[in-house]
Amino acid sequence: MKAWCYYESRILGARFGLISTYTLEILILYIFHVFNNSFAGPFEVLYRFMEVFSNFDWKHLCVSLWGPVAINSLPDTTAELPRKDGGKLLFYKAFIETFRTAYVVSLSGHKNQGQQFIPKHLNVIDSLRTNNNLGRSVSKANFYRIHSAFAFGAKKLDALLDCPKENLIAEVDRFFQNTWERHRSGN
Repeated sequence: MKAWCYYESRILGARFGLISTYTLEILILYIFHVFNNSFAGPFEVLYRFMEVFSNFDWKHLCVSLWGPVAINSLPDTTAELPRKDGGKLLFYKAFIETFRTAYVVSLSGHKNQGQQFIPKHLNVIDSLRTNNNLGRSVSKANFYRIHSAFAFGAKKLDALLDCPKENLIAEVDRFFQNTWERHRSGN
């Protein structure tokens, strides 16, 4: 996933107004959480990631590990159920809360301690500090670039997953062409 975001779509890099690595990790956790680790393989995870986030209503919703949160309800971060079918989620609230309390950074004395979540173009609620928008680095132009990359990637991956078995290796090579070129050794 990280290789695709960095080498293929070039949407990773907070200092360039793109997605941070931590944001990507939270988005990936969201996919595993919602689909409860029911994947047939890594390509299905990648496809679900691209399909979900290319169709996500970024204009009106934030992503949180617990599900979509309406931007107009902030600072209340109560999430909608991420699954409409009533399916079981991967993580329990108590599990995440244990990590949040164990790893949350003490904010006493920090100037943003009481600051509310500030919506931007790509809104991802930090599971450890709910007033932190992990997508704050994404500019408006780069938001459209990221959204288009997810949609294009989902379309290409859908075609790859439906291709005849004898073409699969060539299609995977094409899908990760920049990654292979960057890391190929001696070929």
